[in-house]
Amino acid sequence: MLVVKPNAMYLSCDDTHPYAFIERVGRTCYKSEDKITENSSVQFIKKLKDRGHLAMLEHAYAYFHFHPMARNFVEAFAHNESQFTRFLNFDLGEEGEQPSFMTASFTALLNFFNDKEYTGNDAYIYAIKRKCQEAWPEVFGEVEYYGAACDVVNEFISSCDDVPVKRVDRLTYIERVKGTCTEVRANEVFKRTLPHTVLLTIDCGACRELVRHRDVSYAHESTRYCNYSKAKFGGDIKFVEPFWYDDPAKYDVLHTAWREACKAAESAYFELLANGAAPEEARQVLPFSLASDIVVTAVEREWEHIINLRVYGTTGRPHPDMRRVMLLATQVLNEHSEGRLYPTPYAPPKEKERTSAMFYTITDERNYPVKEDGEIIFTSSAVAARICLNTLLEEGKVKDGRVVNNRLFDQKIMDGAPGFRDVTEKYSIH
Repeated sequence: MLVVKPNAMYLSCDDTHPYAFIERVGRTCYKSEDKITENSSVQFIKKLKDRGHLAMLEHAYAYFHFHPMARNFVEAFAHNESQFTRFLNFDLGEEGEQPSFMTASFTALLNFFNDKEYTGNDAYIYAIKRKCQEAWPEVFGEVEYYGAACDVVNEFISSCDDVPVKRVDRLTYIERVKGTCTEVRANEVFKRTLPHTVLLTIDCGACRELVRHRDVSYAHESTRYCNYSKAKFGGDIKFVEPFWYDDPAKYDVLHTAWREACKAAESAYFELLANGAAPEEARQVLPFSLASDIVVTAVEREWEHIINLRVYGTTGRPHPDMRRVMLLATQVLNEHSEGRLYPTPYAPPKEKERTSAMFYTITDERNYPVKEDGEIIFTSSAVAARICLNTLLEEGKVKDGRVVNNRLFDQKIMDGAPGFRDVTEKYSIH
């Protein structure tokens, strides 16, 4: 039994071929990183394609830069009827001389190209598809030529090598955005289109919360296929220490009980394997504290959403174990996003008074003062406001009161959680 701390490590793909990056991510699931060689990635990609296992291809991205003359196409492309268009990341910019940008995972592009429902300018679609085929034939297939009947399309595709559509690598994409956009717009482009990948060592309990987030790509260590009795695991199962592990006040009771529980689970797991159980059967006895690696890829906008929920607690108090590992992730993301994720220092929420209704403490945390006319603003529902009002009456904070108004304010950015949009409700107490 090994006790480990949670961890977050940024996985850069800037100097790595997409195939090698996909293999690095994909082998996390089976903990088979030891099988990676200089030439193993191509065969790995072919096996993924043959088996239809495209989830790992979500972690590799293609980057496109469109000349302003192609804006009409990009706009039509972004509003395409294909069900897979929503997985393509666009920034159209304003009409005029501004370029447009698009990124998409390999899986999203594959699904889009194979979808018969898309509409629009096929010549541009073929141009994008051909550029993908030229760069990554093992994923997108060999370059397609459309014959004499499609001379116009072929001519157009050739012209795309010069102006309308440019496929670039990630570093060039970043340079193009910075070189053609204002700083404000560049930051918006990156928020919408630039992906980041982080490898987390996390306990299974917190991991269950993490994978609820949508429009995110995951590669998770599989307890179905990882046999922890094998020599490469060292004969030990790893468990992530709980957030209270180093708290002296809880050390004697909780620490001992937790270690004994984990040790018993480890012994039961090995005993089941010794008696013929498969790893997917033996894993039933492993606890939430089991350590597992998970690779997470998302564009900056989605990372911002995750950070808002799991660090800043914008929809409610995050679990301490989840917040702890996401604080680590936020630090590495902030470093590799030039401060866009996340520039504001984290400030822990104030402790809530357990004797008061939880909705009353919301006003304390948001620092909304009681105005002279007795008006208070709450970030809560109508039911919560009434509970809060009753609490104020019981504590003698107000002599009499009733909810006389309930209307939605305009969306506003909440203090301490930049980028999070919240709708507040206004209640007057008289």
